[in-house]
Amino acid sequence: MLLFDRLRKVLASPAAARPFKLDADLLVPLRRLAEREQRSVEDLTCDLLAEALAHRQQADASLQGWRRLTQREQEVAA
Repeated sequence: MLLFDRLRKVLASPAAARPFKLDADLLVPLRRLAEREQRSVEDLTCDLLAEALAHRQQADASLQGWRRLTQREQEVAA
């Protein structure tokens, strides 16, 4: 959970210290979802970001595995 803890720390810091800004197009649905789940926007954002990063890492690992296959292995797998 080290990644999760680091994300939570970044998101819990003052907005000026964050490496990014959330625009209204993202903040409004985040607030609605957080309210529906009875959670803070920061907790929800941290969880969503952690899930997105884990998904991206898995996709990258899968792509690397695909690229290691020979052309014939890719044809058979497809």
